[in-house]
Amino acid sequence: MFISDANVRLLDSVTRETIASTLSAKDGEYLFYDVPEGSYILVASKHGYCTSVDTQITAKDNTIVNTDLYLEINPVENTGTINGVVTHNGTIVANAFVGLYKIDEETNKESLIATTRTNAQGIYMFGRVETGKYKIKSKLNF
Repeated sequence: MFISDANVRLLDSVTRETIASTLSAKDGEYLFYDVPEGSYILVASKHGYCTSVDTQITAKDNTIVNTDLYLEINPVENTGTINGVVTHNGTIVANAFVGLYKIDEETNKESLIATTRTNAQGIYMFGRVETGKYKIKSKLNF
C-alpha cells in the first residue's frame, strides 16, 4: 500500500537537524534533489501512522539512492469510543450487562469482543474500538 502526503525528512546523521523535507506523492514516491555527499537519516511520518524507523543512507555525488520507508498504522490513533445509555420503558437501568459485538463484513456473523456493565446513570462505554461494524446488546437483570 502506498501512502500519499507523508512527511519525509532528510536529517543530518550527527545533529539530526532537518536538511530538507517533502511530501510523498500519490504513489508514495518522494524525491530530494542536489543532496551534498554525506551520511543522512531518512524518516517519514503522517497523522494516524507510527513514525518510521530511522533509515541511514549515504549520498554520493551524481548517484541516485533508492530507499523505501515503511509506516505502520498507529492503533491508538485509529480507534474510537462507543458509548450510550441503557433504558427500559424510559427508565435508566443501572448495572445492566452490555456486550459489544463485531460484525464480520463478509459473513455478517457477530462475535462478542467486549463486555461491561452500566453505571448508576445507565451509561456504558467501550474504549479503543477499531474501525468496523458493531452491534450493542444489553441484558436486563430483573
